[in-house]
Amino acid sequence: MTYLTGASLLIYIGVINIKCKFKCIVYACLVTLADFFIKRMVLLNIKGNGSYKFLNGMVEIVYTENTGAAFGIFNQNRIFLIIVNAIFLVLLAVWIFSKYNYNKIILFFLSLIIGGGAGNLLDRLIYGYVIDYIKLSFFEPVCNFADYCITFGVSGLIFYIVFIYRETKNEKV
Repeated sequence: MTYLTGASLLIYIGVINIKCKFKCIVYACLVTLADFFIKRMVLLNIKGNGSYKFLNGMVEIVYTENTGAAFGIFNQNRIFLIIVNAIFLVLLAVWIFSKYNYNKIILFFLSLIIGGGAGNLLDRLIYGYVIDYIKLSFFEPVCNFADYCITFGVSGLIFYIVFIYRETKNEKV
């Protein structure tokens, strides 16, 4: 039977948290790769071939080139958007690998944000614009997988911090 001393327990917990942080980066890379693959399929199969509707017309797959950010803001400012996006991704990575030990839920939401941001950054670097392709009948802008990952990640992170993290933090006091 092995007994853990206080110091070895702290090292063990630190190793577990480092593994979780690296998993976060791996998940972010998987989101980025999935986004790239989907956009490549849309580029090869949808561009110039019209669009495809399904779910009774609620969802339409249509090829669109977005030279701006969300909702077309900062249109035609490619270099600015690349710099801001890259800085934001680096800051998030530094935040993840800071000394603080985040739980798995926070790291999951951060991986979605980083993966989505990296996917759109990759588009800007390769094509000079972001490929958008998901048009919902009840939501006007055309978006992509990366956009939805960012939206879900930010929304989940805010929800968790506001409604769940505070409750568990207050219970410990």
